Amino acid sequence: MNGGMKCLLPSTLCVLALASSCASLRPPTSGPDQDFLQALEAEERGDCTMAAEFYHRAAQGGHAPAMNNLGLLHFEGRGVQKSYSEAACWYGESAQLGFAKAQANLAVMKYFGLGTPCDAQEARVLLMLAHSQGHEQASYSMAMFNLGPDSTPLMASQSAEQPMRITILND
Repeated sequence: MNGGMKCLLPSTLCVLALASSCASLRPPTSGPDQDFLQALEAEERGDCTMAAEFYHRAAQGGHAPAMNNLGLLHFEGRGVQKSYSEAACWYGESAQLGFAKAQANLAVMKYFGLGTPCDAQEARVLLMLAHSQGHEQASYSMAMFNLGPDSTPLMASQSAEQPMRITILND
């Protein structure tokens, strides 16, 4: 009987461990992660108004990617009123949580003074933070704006309304 118990105990533990790990693979039924997933689905369907609502709910729950994506919607005026200051605010919230895409997006806004005071030095710091996390677009932006170490900005005279798709990222 003891031999049977020894065999059953590891099997039971294995089943319990498997059940707990499988539970983490299921999509969340509520909360910021689920709101974020619903926002992505709504955006994919083209319903940016609904996407903005779900991103906002997820962002209020501390979801950094949702904050970044909400910033992008405000930057582009999709599903919400176009507002550079609102975009900069959401990018800033996400950047403070260490989200590299938001750091790069906020850097571009600070570099051009879109919705936030123009600050090339702060843009440089944000791009370096994003770059240190492996964000390739941040490296490209640093080179494009000549914001590498010991350099001065060269593109500050560029129009603020020029397309910035290369640096403002979704996802």
